[in-house]
Amino acid sequence: MSCSETIKCLTGLHGFFTKTNFSFIPLPVAIETSLKKLKYRNAIIVYLKVEGTDLFDDNWLYVHSTDLMMGRVTNFRNWIPELYGENKISILALEYWCYDEDEFWNLSEPEYISRAKAEIQKSGLVKNYPVKDGYVYKIHRSYPTYHRGYKKDLKPLEDYIQTISGLQCIVVIGRSNITIKIILC
Repeated sequence: MSCSETIKCLTGLHGFFTKTNFSFIPLPVAIETSLKKLKYRNAIIVYLKVEGTDLFDDNWLYVHSTDLMMGRVTNFRNWIPELYGENKISILALEYWCYDEDEFWNLSEPEYISRAKAEIQKSGLVKNYPVKDGYVYKIHRSYPTYHRGYKKDLKPLEDYIQTISGLQCIVVIGRSNITIKIILC
């Protein structure tokens, strides 16, 4: 089982699989209760097909504008232009972040695509190129976030992982979120 699958099992609040015999071990109720207190941000990625090739020079840009909800935009043409061949399009990914209780999390796919098209045009990044198609990919609970008391809520999981042979818990605290990594040894 990969680290990401182990993390998904743990953050999904059910249990995890062992490496040696792939048996499922449920988490103790106290651990589940503690994990339920952790807060997560969701990610919504809206992919847009733009009929143009020379949009902007960067691979991705963080967007800091009170007029726009998108947080980051990625231009895949700038990563590997050879993938496009003679095709004169660019695929952009606009990232949005929100919580479960935010109205934005429950929009329809056409609403996300419409907002993304309007925002990318308003940003000026696509110049006057037409934005044609869109696709939405939603990632629930993708980023653990800080909150008062999060260390207390995380501690039971860390302590529990230390009791299991072959697993190691590493908590990486970055600028904007916490990453919980469960390493299979």
